[in-house]
Amino acid sequence: MRNYRNIHYLIFIILLLVFLNGCSEKDDIYLHSAEVSPKADKIAVSYVKSGKSGIFILDLQSKKRTNLLEIENKYAPSSLSWSPDQTKICYMRVLLVSDGATEELGLFLICVLSLKDNRESILTYEGINYAPKWSPAGGFIAFASRRENMTWLSKQDFWHENLWVVNDKTFRPFKPLTKESNLQNFFAWCWSDDGRNIFYCRRTEKSGNGKLCIINPITLEEKVLSSGRWINMGSCWSPDGTRIFFSDRNSPINAYILFLDSDVIRPIFEIGSDNYIAQPKWSPDGRKIAFYKLDENKRWDIWSVDSDGNNPGKIINLSIPAKKGRKLILGWLTNNELIFNRDKKALYSHNISTGLERQIYP
Repeated sequence: MRNYRNIHYLIFIILLLVFLNGCSEKDDIYLHSAEVSPKADKIAVSYVKSGKSGIFILDLQSKKRTNLLEIENKYAPSSLSWSPDQTKICYMRVLLVSDGATEELGLFLICVLSLKDNRESILTYEGINYAPKWSPAGGFIAFASRRENMTWLSKQDFWHENLWVVNDKTFRPFKPLTKESNLQNFFAWCWSDDGRNIFYCRRTEKSGNGKLCIINPITLEEKVLSSGRWINMGSCWSPDGTRIFFSDRNSPINAYILFLDSDVIRPIFEIGSDNYIAQPKWSPDGRKIAFYKLDENKRWDIWSVDSDGNNPGKIINLSIPAKKGRKLILGWLTNNELIFNRDKKALYSHNISTGLERQIYP
């Protein structure tokens, strides 16, 4: 009798473990993007989970996770960007709507989420909108938008984005910054830390050539810095406003630092014929730039380079395969500490001085 009970008890335990394991797999959260807050005390994270997606805030001191948004949508919000006072987050998300037949169409929307009441405001419905970024000084949210009536290129041309801005208090749109011109790459533009200017590449012809430009979002005054086969996979502006890091579209591709005080563009290193850099981020003290670099085996590692272009090298060996759908996360917590992801489920920090690594989520 005792053996009979033990067998049933064992079967019950096995079934319970199978059930719990199934629930765990079903509820797995896959991280999509993350952004460190201006005070570096919180991280905003977007995710997907069982056909849903959303945003949560991770408090780095208490380790508390606060859910802000969860929607019935398999496409996670992306390009998270904090307001300077840390009360709101802007992002891009896809809204699926029926075309009245058999397909669902995606609207690429720019949204703002209030952390005080979890209220979402949708800023844009017209066009296909990407990569919103809050001005570090406040006042504006800028984003790239594809709108056919605002471009001089044909509808058959793939890249024809323009920069737009909205007031970050009234959410009323202004006229596009880059009227009659086109972004080379909608991820390649960036704000200056004082919020007075935006760096971007204005496309000049269908061959891929462009001009490096700086534009004032209020006066629309534009300064052309250089012409060439610019620009690729992101850029970042130094905290003191004197330098900009970016990469080009030549073969082989190179990484550069643009010295604004002397109009000098200095090549840092050759990335490779088919390789890329992604997620470049300048450290808070302006001494280093960190970024993902794709090697000749199509694997991502994290590199850094000094602000003057010296000492480029690998700082975190990841060897992450460059697969479709792989999301790369990178940000600075302090002048020496980075956050990043090795997989889709966890966030880590790495001290570039000591090499110490720790898991910060979950």
